[in-house]
Amino acid sequence: MRSYVWVVLVAVAVGAALGGPATAQVDTLYAEYFTDGGFDITWVAAFEGDNMDVTFMAGNPSGDGWVGFIINEIAAPVGLTYSGEDTLADYSIEAQIYTRVDTTISTGSYNGILARFDTTEAGTELYYSMVSDFDSDRRLRLRLYDGSMFPIVIRDWVGGEIPGGAPTEDGWHKFELAFNADTIWAYYDDIELPDSPFIEGTLPAGHFGVYVFNFAGTDTTYCDDIIVTAAGPPVSVDTGPDVPLDLSQGLRLLPASPNPFVGSTKIGYVLPPDAVSRHVSLRVYNVAGQAVATLVDQEMAPGRHYVIWDGRDHSGRSVANGIYLVHLVTDRGVDSEKVVLVR
Repeated sequence: MRSYVWVVLVAVAVGAALGGPATAQVDTLYAEYFTDGGFDITWVAAFEGDNMDVTFMAGNPSGDGWVGFIINEIAAPVGLTYSGEDTLADYSIEAQIYTRVDTTISTGSYNGILARFDTTEAGTELYYSMVSDFDSDRRLRLRLYDGSMFPIVIRDWVGGEIPGGAPTEDGWHKFELAFNADTIWAYYDDIELPDSPFIEGTLPAGHFGVYVFNFAGTDTTYCDDIIVTAAGPPVSVDTGPDVPLDLSQGLRLLPASPNPFVGSTKIGYVLPPDAVSRHVSLRVYNVAGQAVATLVDQEMAPGRHYVIWDGRDHSGRSVANGIYLVHLVTDRGVDSEKVVLVR
């Protein structure tokens, strides 16, 4: 039955590429990997001294050592750096954030992301933020800055509400906010947080960015793998009752970047955090449903993984321009995404 469902999924996905019944697809709007110690997109400091910069940090999520960082150097306690357009409305921002942990104090770092940052009203802070507050409060926070003196707390998550529990040491974690009209979804390490989604229509559009706060003084937020897509919340593909797409446990393909692509594209996927290695098949199909390349066919550990497809087939020959379908298959389910090659 599993192989039958897999064939059906391929047929449905190919149908979508040819204009038939569509599965959910997303388009990458912006992607920042701090490639080779530089910038892939343009960043703007919200306050003097909040510039995005690049440094080397071994063990970063992408594995190349290069990460971005901002410091609330001058306008402490808040630091904001943003990118994108002020007309961005329905989108998803995900980023790897290096969270600080110090449970001995109550004035530790806030590290995280911001979204729908409205810069049209000078001198007024208007945005949503999702941040870690892993000092003695040990919590995640989703907040709205609506121009008032103090932010509005939409939701705090503590204890067992935080996937994996509140961390006990500094480390990388994935933050994600997704917007569709007045609805906001919040994810931490690829798992949707309790009570998400939220209905909150104060800010309809705006930039995305990185956030740091420390009431006690100067502090830093390190970041990596910042990806913004035109999609709202992650949407599961209907694979039938025998092979559920277990997004609640983190199984998903990540948006390919760049897409469309000319030479090569970076494809990521996430396996559920259940400490069990799983056999992963990641293949590329053309619109005729023929497999043209096998990117992964082996046991893989839980977590986030990346692979590069250089636009070549099994024999090392360059494939033709056009639409291709990337398919992820594990015993937890399947997922698929469209990529477009334009040489």
